[in-house]
Amino acid sequence: AVKVLYDSSNYSQMDADSFDIVLGGQTSASFGTDTSIGPTGGNHVLIDSDGVKIKNSSTTFLSASAGGMYTSGHIHASHGTIGGFVIGGSTITGGSLSLNSAGSISLGNFSVDTSGNVTARGSSHVFDGNIAAPTLAATGSGYIGGFSIGTDTLTSTNVGIGKSGQ
Repeated sequence: AVKVLYDSSNYSQMDADSFDIVLGGQTSASFGTDTSIGPTGGNHVLIDSDGVKIKNSSTTFLSASAGGMYTSGHIHASHGTIGGFVIGGSTITGGSLSLNSAGSISLGNFSVDTSGNVTARGSSHVFDGNIAAPTLAATGSGYIGGFSIGTDTLTSTNVGIGKSGQ
């Protein structure tokens, strides 16, 4: 081994498998099969055959390898892509689907706003189950229980209700 000594706590050393830099008695960097940058007792980067890790002592906060990227903390991004979805400043979009950080969701002609209001535009919608609403406004045309909805009428064979109470 070759050692360049400043003092007993601060030196560099090269041996058969690595080149090490020791500062204040701690290995600050080690370059070899496993490479570490920063004191291994604190925040440091470890590069080895498994990938790259950002660590604090023995706790890994971020690791990246051929198998993917993993973190134990939060991911903050204002742009980029994940699985075909585009990350914007306040939205994540993919195709006609959009999720907004304010809480709204839209998918083509369908949307839900932050108050829970649902909008579905188009010529036909199928709901499987019950629809419960304190107010139901149906204008234009359609059917409810065999009755035809008109602008001002609700009619069936020989029965009808009109705007003027007919």
